[in-house]
Amino acid sequence: MSTVNFGDLLTIFPEVELPLFLDEDSASLFSQNNDPFPEELFDRFLRPLLPEDDEYTEYVPCFRISKDEYHALVIWKASLLTYEYLMLVFDRRGDFLGSERIGGMLVRDEQLFRRVAHFDTDGTINIAEGSSDLKESFDPQASNTYELEILPNGDIYNSRSKLN
Repeated sequence: MSTVNFGDLLTIFPEVELPLFLDEDSASLFSQNNDPFPEELFDRFLRPLLPEDDEYTEYVPCFRISKDEYHALVIWKASLLTYEYLMLVFDRRGDFLGSERIGGMLVRDEQLFRRVAHFDTDGTINIAEGSSDLKESFDPQASNTYELEILPNGDIYNSRSKLN
């Protein structure tokens, strides 16, 4: 029988003060300053929520934002030609509520895709994303921005999904 609980998972995610900016350089700070995931905690609480990966995939706990009704945990996932920040939201009991990809970089078919996130002090998460051909410079006209917000009940509001 497992001896770990959701509170144990929370302890490996330091709480942060907002505002906060996440980009490709942020990951090295988290991997240097935060302990790696204990296997039992990762397997019990996170692995069932994440897509399948391979033996080259690495996960690093980044930080958490805890409010009255929820905990938002941000993890960094690195695999071959891809890294991303994932935000997983749980209620206070540890029940999973939802997730979003909030940042990262992906190389696919000669294209470089990037996404960065800025957490405002009011809890709004501003996302900027864009792509460029690996052989050409970045075109800011090809970028897109949108907002995420974790509502008081833990639901994630995505302004991009409300455009059409």
